[in-house]
Amino acid sequence: MEKKQPIKPKSLNFNENYNNKFLCFSFIVIDDGSLIEELEVSETIQIKLRKSHFCFAKLIKRELLSLEEIIIRGYNFLDRDLNEKDYVNLWKKKELNVFYFQKITQLNLFENHDNLIHEN
Repeated sequence: MEKKQPIKPKSLNFNENYNNKFLCFSFIVIDDGSLIEELEVSETIQIKLRKSHFCFAKLIKRELLSLEEIIIRGYNFLDRDLNEKDYVNLWKKKELNVFYFQKITQLNLFENHDNLIHEN
């Protein structure tokens, strides 16, 4: 009987863990479309930091918000810990995608998650 290969989740690679947000159980990622292409709600994503596995997370919600609304909600602090002026200067677009993630306990995620994080 042929052994089934586990399905590899999509991955996102970050160069920096701004505000140490990936240590939290729930976190947001704000993107102008340059980092994140298509992700479906409820999809499991592998979060990498400098190309090394960091955690798995599930996308629980996504929305398109104006830069003004992001600042009103205080997401600029959650995302990068930047004040309003510095955060506005960071982006060229006035509408951004906000992705809401919830970390998944790795031991319960897959029967053999080593196959997911180590290239064969």
